Amino acid sequence: MQPLPIEPNPPAFEDELLRRFADSMQMNFERWKEGTGYDLEALKCLSPQNQRSMEDRMTPPAGWRDVEALAALDTPTARETLRAAVHAHAIEVSLAVLSYAPRLVDDGTRTDVILRALVEAQPFAGQTETLDRVMTFHPPVVVQALFARLLGASGEMAYHCAATLAAIHGVVDSRYDWSLRPLYLAFNTDDAAARRKAFLALCQTLGVDGDAQLAVSAGFVWQQS
Repeated sequence: MQPLPIEPNPPAFEDELLRRFADSMQMNFERWKEGTGYDLEALKCLSPQNQRSMEDRMTPPAGWRDVEALAALDTPTARETLRAAVHAHAIEVSLAVLSYAPRLVDDGTRTDVILRALVEAQPFAGQTETLDRVMTFHPPVVVQALFARLLGASGEMAYHCAATLAAIHGVVDSRYDWSLRPLYLAFNTDDAAARRKAFLALCQTLGVDGDAQLAVSAGFVWQQS
């Protein structure tokens, strides 16, 4: 049996869908604050021709909202765009592909993106997303990178890496558990000796050989796969 042809949207309805989607692409403070993406319902209901047009507008993706919408379209060309976007210059775009199109990314690429993000991500610009990804995917090289960032990252990032390591090692239930907060706060310093002291204290808490781990972390070099 031949599939029934899809009835085109009435012109007025198609225009309304286009208006809704175009409006949702406009960023404002409320949408930024709430993390609101595009109107995906409107996008999915557009005619194939207008979907292609919107896909073209979002290629290459400039941010996570473009990535989310391209993943929702899930056309062959959208998938190719996302496979390329995981290597984007903007780390937030790469992280968004891991979040919204994980099946398009192999483990080697996923590892490379996370390792790069541990160095490049900033507060309100990928830091939270990076550590969220780490909690669900942390091969040994990623764990080693977390230890290395305890020594080389900003105080704030080192704090969060310490919390993430504690959660990975099962010492706390999650990286949002504040029971070890005084230990994490010890990393929020630019004093190298104080960082090393905090590093050794954390290793003791995690049941890790601190001196051996310190030597490995001080010489850690990531080579992209």
